[in-house]
Amino acid sequence: MMCRAQVIAGLTLCVTALWAAPLTAEIYKWVDDNGKLHYGDRPPADVKSAREVKIKTTPVPATPTPSSAARLDRQKRMLNAYANERADRKQAAKKEKEQKAQLARRCVEAKDQLALMKESGSLYTLNDAGERVYRSDRERESSIKAYEDGITKNCR
Repeated sequence: MMCRAQVIAGLTLCVTALWAAPLTAEIYKWVDDNGKLHYGDRPPADVKSAREVKIKTTPVPATPTPSSAARLDRQKRMLNAYANERADRKQAAKKEKEQKAQLARRCVEAKDQLALMKESGSLYTLNDAGERVYRSDRERESSIKAYEDGITKNCR
């Protein structure tokens, strides 16, 4: 009967031999009778044109595992970036909301002004001396048309 030390030594030798063996397998390439290209780990027995393919491997650089402090620092920087991005989006949304409200106010004012222009019999402006200068009917209609076009274009 074998002693326990011999069994352990034998197993250790087998594991070491397996570990030391190359971890690459041969790859073969051949063309069949129909002209189709094939690859495999063993060449077929009836094909004489099978050739071993040499695969070039490039070593993968070892990347160091970041320390806990480095991971924590990276996490904090990412969280700060996300918080800043959220704040920027919130500020942009607030600005857009204010612009929409301002446009809505201008639209109401323009519609009121248009209603007054249509109801009044005549339109006028004030000159430098503060005197009224009345517009002709053509100018009045042109002003009303300009207000209507502006409202149609800007107020939705």
